[in-house]
Amino acid sequence: QLARHLVSLFYEEPAPGDKGPQTDLIPTDLLTDYISYARAKVFPVLTDEAVNELVACYGEMRKMGGANRNTVTATPRQLESIIRLSEAHARMRFSAKVEPLDVAEAKRLVKSALQQTATDPTTGAIDLQLLMTGRSGTEQQALKEIGIKITQWLSDHPATTVKCSELFEGLARQDPEMAPLMSQVRDALTMMVDEGTIGLSHGADPIIRRLVI
Repeated sequence: QLARHLVSLFYEEPAPGDKGPQTDLIPTDLLTDYISYARAKVFPVLTDEAVNELVACYGEMRKMGGANRNTVTATPRQLESIIRLSEAHARMRFSAKVEPLDVAEAKRLVKSALQQTATDPTTGAIDLQLLMTGRSGTEQQALKEIGIKITQWLSDHPATTVKCSELFEGLARQDPEMAPLMSQVRDALTMMVDEGTIGLSHGADPIIRRLVI
């Protein structure tokens, strides 16, 4: 109710029978012919100015992660996407050349997409590893550090197998700050399994088997 009240302060309900502002829509047939003609007849090429804009854009995107070296903000694939979008934008204009304005629009589209899908919630920076691996560079680094602690703890125990509950208790005694991070410890164990460092059984209290220590 509060949200509706606040929205109503900025929204004027249309009068009965009022269909609102009329928008000029392109007929479907005309739009289809337009797109077909552009795809078949228009093949824009990059201008020197557009090339410079693309290089600058790629460098700018590479810097979006700040000083964090674990953050991947741009790859050659993103640059290729911007080039393709720039060409498409120029083709939409029936232009024989890809110009800086086409690159600017392509850059805006890619940045908008990345901000929605690849923003690290802990840093607010764009990190493509979220798209590629499901984990940000910051999270992966934290898991690697936990993995080192797990490896050290396992090295201090001669048994080749140990229950997860024993590992959790041991890490908590060794470092009380680890107690709230047990969900991350489980993620670190999964990462170590993927790396082939340990084996992990199934069940309520899985058994950890050392493979490479």
